[in-house]
Order: sequence, then C-alpha cells, then structure tokens
Amino acid sequence: MADGSWDGEAPPAAPRGRSRWGGWLAGCGIAAVVGLSVLAVGGLALANRRMADPEVKTKLGRAFLPLVQDLVEDLKTDEGTRALYTQQPGLHARYPTEEAFLAQVRPWRPSLATMPAGPEATGALETRVSLQGMGLEVRLGDGRRLRLRVQGQGRRRLPLKDLEVR
Repeated sequence: MADGSWDGEAPPAAPRGRSRWGGWLAGCGIAAVVGLSVLAVGGLALANRRMADPEVKTKLGRAFLPLVQDLVEDLKTDEGTRALYTQQPGLHARYPTEEAFLAQVRPWRPSLATMPAGPEATGALETRVSLQGMGLEVRLGDGRRLRLRVQGQGRRRLPLKDLEVR
C-alpha cells in the first residue's frame, strides 16, 4: 500500500545543463577567436595599405629586383631552368616533373628577354601580401606579366611556390 506521507523518497534530480563557468569559458573562447581573426585581417589590411605607399614599393622593388633578375636569367636557358627547378621544391606541386616545368617555361623565353633593366625595372615590380604569402609581379616589355608566388623568405633566392607568365 502506498504511504501517504510527505516524508518519502525525493524524486530524482533533473539533469543539469552546462554550468555557469562552462558557458562563461565558451563565451571567452569565442571572443578570443573573433578578436584574433580581427587582428589578423587588420594586420593584412595594414600591410597591403603600406605596400601601396610608393616609397615602400620602391624600397621593396630595390630589395627584390636583383633576386627576380637572377631568377629570370636562370629561366633563359634549359640548364638554368633545370637548376632552378631542383632548388625550388615549392614548384614541384604545380609542375610534377622537370620536363613539365621546362615545357612550360620555353614559350615564356621571348617575353622574359623583354624584362626591363635599370631604374625602370623597379617601377615594373609590384608586390602583394595575402594569407597565402607574398606575390611579386613584373611587367615585361611586351605587355605580359611574370607572376611569382613566394613562400617564406630567402636572402639569395626567392623560395617560390608558383611561377607563370601571362
């Protein structure tokens, strides 16, 4: 028979949701991710704005131009192109074999021969910074453009990720 008193067993407790501290920590984590994203995008925007400054472009052009000119000299011969391909592992993703790279570069050689030299070469070099790295673009004398995507940095050689003439 059922006991009619109120002194019986208490019903089981309702399952608890997230504690107050758990919600607070989740909110702080989301705020941190949003804050870091805003800082990263703002830093890239500032870098791009700074790159638009003619004085900065001139300084970067002077710094990168000798490296780009050396690279173009390498591309003018089969031996130099082969050496460049072996020294640049970043190119292996787009060009799986040395012969494929050579076949791609050979038609570019007449355009590469028109690369500006001297002071006007600095004005022909453009730089871009993005999440994928830095890009360099050189306006060649025949109207085409040599485009380089760079990964990381190097003092003697540009560590290339991609290379094309359009």
